[in-house]
Amino acid sequence: MMSVLYGLDHFYAKQRSSDLLEMVGLLERKDQKVHAYSKGMKQRLILAMALINELELLFLDEPTGGLDVQSTNMILSLLRNLNKQGTTIFLTTYNMEEANQLCHRVGIIRNGVIIAIDAPEKLKSAIDREYRIEISFGSVTPEDSLIILDGIIEAHQTGDKWQIIADNKDTAIKSLVTFSKQNNAPILTLNTLAPTLDEAFIWLNRDEEKL
Repeated sequence: MMSVLYGLDHFYAKQRSSDLLEMVGLLERKDQKVHAYSKGMKQRLILAMALINELELLFLDEPTGGLDVQSTNMILSLLRNLNKQGTTIFLTTYNMEEANQLCHRVGIIRNGVIIAIDAPEKLKSAIDREYRIEISFGSVTPEDSLIILDGIIEAHQTGDKWQIIADNKDTAIKSLVTFSKQNNAPILTLNTLAPTLDEAFIWLNRDEEKL
């Protein structure tokens, strides 16, 4: 039916349909009625239908919404391959991590207006925020012994790790290393946590008077 809408040759459309069904992992289920498909299978079928005409430009609205991990990963892999093959994809999603993984450029919309558009890493680096450090020690460390260190403005423990908020990343790390040496508290792990696209989205959508 989709091939008829595009006016495609019957024999070409038949071969193209088989190729697409194989690509989305549905070729062996091609004779099964769609109402028996899972949601993930239906999403993959819709994607195959959209590609029947070898589009150069593809618009997708939350293609992985509500899907299980396996179906989501399959669709994301398909989209990456399509993009590598030359298809330009416009993706609408509320999943910021998905956008971060897939997109070369991300546009953030508020009240129907694009308020920011750039590469994901540039959007994240533009956030006016404190630095976050995650650290774990080889011995018990009282909270009040960290909060007084230079560069650190907040410290709280989650499991066996400390989540540190710092106003100066370099100063905070130097303070933590010095504390470790002076208190015989070996550092097991130390990671600086990069801002996420979720944080960028929230920061860019903060109250207008703060913009």
